[in-house]
Formats: sequence, structure tokens, C-alpha cells
Amino acid sequence: MNRSTARSRFLPFLCLLLLLTSGRTAEAQCPPGGFVVSGSVVDALGLPLVGFDIDILDALGNPLPLSGDNTDGNGLFTLTICQIVPDGFYDVIVRPPSTTNFLQTVYPAQFIAQGAVIGPFVVELGVRLQGTVTDEAGLPIFQADFQFADPVTGAVTQMNNETTDLTGSFDILLESGTWNVTLRDLPGDTLPAGPYVDTDLGTLVLVNDLHLGSIVLRRGYSVLGTVLDAAGLPVAGADLDVTNPTTGTALPISGDFTEANGLFSVLIPAGSWELEVEAPAGSGLAGTIVDLAVTPPGPVLLGTITLANGVLVSGVTTTGVAPVPDVDLDFVITTTGSELPTPDDNADGSGVFGVLVGADTYDIQFRPPFISGRAPVELPAVAVTAPTDLGNVVLPPGVALTGTITLGGVPLPGARITLSQGGSPVLVFGNRTDLLGNFALRQVADVYDITVTPPIGLPAAPVTIPAIDLTIPAVIDVDLIPTGPTPPPPVLGLSCTLAGNDVQLGWALGSSDYEEILVLRNSVVVGVLGPQSTSFIDAGLPAGSYEYLVRSMRSGLFSSDSECSVMTAPTQLPFIRADATGDGAVNIADAINILGVLFDPLIPLPTCRDRLDVNDDGSSDISDAVYLLSFLFTGGPPPPPPFPSVGPDPTPDSLNCF
Repeated sequence: MNRSTARSRFLPFLCLLLLLTSGRTAEAQCPPGGFVVSGSVVDALGLPLVGFDIDILDALGNPLPLSGDNTDGNGLFTLTICQIVPDGFYDVIVRPPSTTNFLQTVYPAQFIAQGAVIGPFVVELGVRLQGTVTDEAGLPIFQADFQFADPVTGAVTQMNNETTDLTGSFDILLESGTWNVTLRDLPGDTLPAGPYVDTDLGTLVLVNDLHLGSIVLRRGYSVLGTVLDAAGLPVAGADLDVTNPTTGTALPISGDFTEANGLFSVLIPAGSWELEVEAPAGSGLAGTIVDLAVTPPGPVLLGTITLANGVLVSGVTTTGVAPVPDVDLDFVITTTGSELPTPDDNADGSGVFGVLVGADTYDIQFRPPFISGRAPVELPAVAVTAPTDLGNVVLPPGVALTGTITLGGVPLPGARITLSQGGSPVLVFGNRTDLLGNFALRQVADVYDITVTPPIGLPAAPVTIPAIDLTIPAVIDVDLIPTGPTPPPPVLGLSCTLAGNDVQLGWALGSSDYEEILVLRNSVVVGVLGPQSTSFIDAGLPAGSYEYLVRSMRSGLFSSDSECSVMTAPTQLPFIRADATGDGAVNIADAINILGVLFDPLIPLPTCRDRLDVNDDGSSDISDAVYLLSFLFTGGPPPPPPFPSVGPDPTPDSLNCF
């Protein structure tokens, strides 16, 4: 590095120092004539708050230079505006000390003039949301971004410190209340091995500080395709949804509508998924479901997805005497249990419905609104090969089951209420709790077992209440007891068998409720498998030493690792240590190459890993780049042999050169 380069690196810091110095000088030398403004800051009980910083913004939103703008021991301040400004209305920001849980607050349109008294400013306490974010290999993710939206309006609120730091940790101070929370990978960020798929954390009710533990953000792989109609014309505006076929939970994805030419490109994590393609309303087309297997490194090219012309299923929902309006229809494919995406699938105000579906056999579910007083009905195994008129679909009277679900006394949104008889599930509708934890559903008069299940990932166990008499309206209030989430048990009996250049892994399931199984080779994820998988083949490996870890996942928690390893004796070639580029010379390009291999997933691993092991510790990591830079520029020790000439590796290790 030459001196001019070094100077240029430090120039921004010098400029910042000058700016800070000039700012202090301006504050200390307020010109005469600046307004003197006083006021106070208190908490919700009216108690004074000490050490709070006051900012006054000009018409462009820029802070005015102030002196004496911190509250004293009595919560009072008397500040001077170090600039001549006119009388008028200004926005005031009260900033709490970073060591407190008080919220930074904006107070708009405060009248400022010479001698003005503003406030008292009442500052509320917030709650802290804490935890860590890692990738599937357990590595911390830097700059994972949290998005907080109002669950009613959808309005997004910007929070302070809403991204993770270098260790993957987050500590976000926000207003107490109910929030829809999404975790996103910032655009353009690829650390450590992005891009990552958005994760929906659901609706969080925050009344106290909450630690979410470790959240796994999954690597996303591009899935591309084209949606056409039966005539081969592009379908614009088709809606794409991705569902986990095991749990039935939806995966949040962005860019989920086809473009004018029918093309789409979405990020989906590795695993088995159902891709639901919903036809645009009014297109006359039927939606479809595509089974999707995403495997690293991607991309997955789906080619053409054709939406067939829809077959009309029609009829009238009725009590037997009068129509039942606004009934929701769901079409579940009988053979697979997958729900077909269908737009415009509600009965109108006269109970009349007409839904376009593809030719298939369906279990058709009719879900009336609670206010109708009717119970849901399912018509099983309806074969739809031509326009089908179901006639009058009679919905029986339904007895009301209502209640409130809480978690440790706090209303719990998104809890699921299910009914069963003799262990067999009963069709229900309206069985998710709202933002206040309330639910209301109806079912035919009978006796049922009722189960309350918290949203996936919440630390609470389901509760079953047996033999509830629903021959008369019933009210069920359940307070779920918070419990610590438990990781799943590991897979059993892991074995690694070498067959030529392939490694065959086999194991037995340690539990029946895994969500997925991960396979790692030398700490890198090489397989994300379905929950019932018991084998994996790692094909076409070069000679070397390989350590495999297999871990299961449930509710975002990993099991302990099951381990096995295989090793083949490579034919070692001579090399120059630290010559990462293989060009016969050792210079800064080799340090750059080492960092590229470590952090850029597009750069392939070299066949001679020994060249990257600059410090000869038997591994290739960032310490090798540091060692080499120290040797090149600060007089550090040279790399161990073979250096600077070509030669064999005198210290056998797990790295190879072939």
C-alpha cells in the first residue's frame, strides 16, 4: 500500500473530525440574538427525566444548532438556538439516553420564539425485542432487517437499530402493542452467503421485553419460469404463493406476480414446496399447483407453467329456505390434500357462486360467516370434468363456540382452535384468534374435543379440552402456559459410506415431527431435506477428508449434531504456500483471492486448498489472509514451507492439493 493510498483512507476520518470540531466551536460561540427556549421532560407519571437531549428541526427537517439542550436533574432545560430564526412552529425531538427504555419522540408544531416555554414533553417507555439471526449453518447474519407493520392498517413504522450487528444480534426498542413482524435480507447484502428469504415472524403482542432467541434466516435460490394460457399466450398478474406441504404454512416471498410477458423470478429456500399459481381474476383461467424441489446451488428453471381454461362449478348456498350470502368456498384436491388457489370464490349476496377450477376431483368446503348462524359443510370427492352445477348446497344450523385465548395472561393472536370426535378432525371455520385473542365459530350441535394450538414457534404447548357439550352455545377461555421451546431429538445411527467418488449417508428418524433435515459437509450446508428423509448422497467428490453433520429442525430450533466422516488418501502435488491464485507469485492478489473464496459464493473452491493455508494450521480461514497481509506489508513472518519455492507439504492435514 503506498502512502497516498493510506492518506486517502484516513481522509474521511480527518474530515469528520474537522466537522465535529467546528460543530463544537459553533455551539460554544452562539451569536447574540438567538432565541432562549425553556421547558421540561417527564415520564407518564409526571416524574422528571434527566439527561434527555432536545432537538429542534427547521422547515427542511434539519436540526438547528443548540446550546444547553439537555435536561437537568429536575427534568428542565433552558437552551439557546445558535442561529437567528423567525418566530414560528417547529418540530421538536426528545431523544432519551441510550441506556434507558424510553422512546425517542417527535412533538410536531411547537411554537418557538424568544422566551418561549414548551412542553412538558411526556415520554413513554418502550419494550425491547432482542435475539440473534443466523443462517442455516449457524453463522451470524449482518444487517438482517426487521420490518414492523400495523396489523390493521399495514402501515410500516421505522424503528431505531432495527438491523442486526456484526455478531447477528439485535436489540430493538419499540412502542408496546401488536405488530406484524417480518425479517428481511437487505437488498444487495450477501453476507455471509445470501441472498436470504424473508421470514414472517407473525403477529407479536409486545407488552414486556421479549427475547426471541436465535432466528434462522434461510438462504434463497432463484426459481424462474413462465406462465402461459392454453393458447400459449403469456399470463400477466398471476399471483404466486409458496406453501410448506408438511406444515401447510405459507412462505413470504417478494416479486410474486408474473410480469407482462408471463415471466417470474422468486427466491425460495432449499427443500420441497408447493408453488401455487392463482389465475388473475376475470381471466377465465384455472389456478394450478406445482410440486417444487429446490436444491443448492440453484437456479431452478421451471420452464413453462400452463394455466388451463377454467371449468365452472356453480350453485347456491342456502338454509333450505333462504340463501346464505358471502360463503367462502375452498377446493381441496382429493388425492393430494392441497388447496387449489381460486380467485372470486365467495357466494354473492344471493348465495350464488361460480368458481373456475381445473378438471380434477375435489373436496369442496363451504365456510359460512359466523353471523349467518350456519355451520360449515364439505362435499367430498366431487369430480369436475365439465361445467358442474351443485344446485342448492344446504348449510345446517351451527351452535356458537366463542372465547379468548391468552398466553400468560396476554391476548394471543393467531392461535388455532380445532374440533375433533374420536380423534378425527371436524371441519371448522373462523378458528383463528384475532388481535385481541378472540375467536368465534359454529358447528353442528354435538359433543366435541377442543384443542387450542399456539402459532408455530411460540413457547407454549397445545391444550386439549375433552367432551365439550356444543348442543348449546359455549364459551371457552384458555390461558396457555408459556414454556421454553425445546429442540428436536437428533437423527439416529448416522453412517457414512464411501462408494467411489460418492459418499452415501444413512440414518434413522429420532422423531416424527421434524420440519426439515440439514446435511453439512465440512460446516457447509449441502442438503436441505424433507422431514421424513433417511438418506443422502453427496456425489462426485474429489479425494480428501470430509466431516458430515446431520441436524434436524423444528420450530426454528436445531437438534444436536449427528456426525460421521470419511477420508481418502489424495495424491498430493507440490505447491507454493500462500500462492492462492496459482500464478507462481505471492502478492496482494493472493490475499484478495483468499477473502473471495471465503466470502463470495460465486468463487469456486480451488482444487489445491493447501495453497490458501498461509499459516499452515490445517484450515483455510480469514487468519490466513491476515497472516499474508502482515508478511507483505508490516514485516510479519513468512509463510511456512513450502515457500517461496514449490515443494510438498511437510505437515499432513485435512487440506489437499491435487
